[in-house]
Amino acid sequence: MTSQFLPQWTVPDPPPSDERMRPGMVVVGIGVAVLGHVVAGVIGVAGFVGAVGGGPFRLMLAGPVAEAILGLVCLPVSIAWMTRHERGFGIGLLIGWVIGLMMTSVLVLFLFAVYWGQGPGT
Repeated sequence: MTSQFLPQWTVPDPPPSDERMRPGMVVVGIGVAVLGHVVAGVIGVAGFVGAVGGGPFRLMLAGPVAEAILGLVCLPVSIAWMTRHERGFGIGLLIGWVIGLMMTSVLVLFLFAVYWGQGPGT
């Protein structure tokens, strides 16, 4: 038994899209995310200095908590911008967050290696 709709049915064309991704907005999104990492880094350094300077040890968690909050903000905001507003800004925000996270991780590992190399045990 064959269907009567097979010969006439075709895949509909996708809706036309006039929206183009602007490279300048990608750069702006990357800059906003990197600026967020700088702010989170300043919070992390302040917490580290406060913990080393005799403050409570839990201040060491200020940096990772700030980075986690930045990630929880960047992901939904970038998705919203990609789907509703300017795709370039949303993609730039995600790219900047990932690049900033990698750079922050390398910097933190380097600073801990330097700090523990100069610690009281040496």
